[in-house]
Amino acid sequence: MITFDVDLPFSKSISNRLLILRALSNPSFSIVWLSDSTDTERLRAILSSDSSLIDAGDGGTTFRFLLPLLSFRKGEFVLTGTERMKKRPIRELVDALREIGAVIDYLEEDGFPPLRICGGELKGGSLSVDVSRSSQFASALLLIAPFMKNGLRLHLTGSLVSESYIELTLKVMQQLGFTSRRNDREVLIPYQQL
Repeated sequence: MITFDVDLPFSKSISNRLLILRALSNPSFSIVWLSDSTDTERLRAILSSDSSLIDAGDGGTTFRFLLPLLSFRKGEFVLTGTERMKKRPIRELVDALREIGAVIDYLEEDGFPPLRICGGELKGGSLSVDVSRSSQFASALLLIAPFMKNGLRLHLTGSLVSESYIELTLKVMQQLGFTSRRNDREVLIPYQQL
């Protein structure tokens, strides 16, 4: 029997979640392996930049994960992307973030990028988000949950699209030491520090 060693690229989904969590964590942590995908490379470059004009390209995960992070950071930002990205829905995530204190304006068509974000403190607490169109809306909120003083009790509404990605988000966070509790359509993540 012949055996082979195969080197597989690291997961873009895991890499992007780790990058967002590292950007929020204090102290930060190192990541040994990252995906070499375009989306991950772009997200890493954006997170190491101090520009207030942020182009997420055509990466839906990149755009949707950056939105809560920028809403949580002090400053004013414009978050945009390609023409294709400007046709991808973002209303559910914007509405949810506004409920917990985010100041976000649509710069072109309502419900779609680009966005102006006036970042600051988000209060957390209890919140609902419709995940019918994308599980990324839930994952994006869960990633910032432990950093908000009131944590987050997130209720998932609508059909659970790509539920496995929500579970992936919680597992990545658990690997880093963040605690969470999920009961069917509700996820509770208290305020915590590593």
